[in-house]
Amino acid sequence: MRPRTDAYLAEKGLKSSKRRSAVLKALESAKKHLTVDELYDEAIKVDPKVGYTTVWRTLKLLASLGLVSAQKFGDGNTRYELLEGESHHDHLICIKCGRVEEFLNHTIEEIQAK
Repeated sequence: MRPRTDAYLAEKGLKSSKRRSAVLKALESAKKHLTVDELYDEAIKVDPKVGYTTVWRTLKLLASLGLVSAQKFGDGNTRYELLEGESHHDHLICIKCGRVEEFLNHTIEEIQAK
């Protein structure tokens, strides 16, 4: 994802800074959908100089470019994920523990399209 993301940012006339790269790396390595706080915690592991505002601004930028998706799963938090490959997918959310599972089912997609 990195080379494509960097190229896309360059096409839009935006530069790829060390801080943005740290946020992107944290998103890429995430095994789940992250809140802003969780993403900040991961990004400072990559670069301790990353600021909270940088995380917010980078998320806003990436979302405006269609590279990040914001999701609300009913717990009051917005969670973010980097969109890769076939970007549209659905989520199953456990009502007991809150675990989120992604899935893609072409039959469901065809039914929704009808």
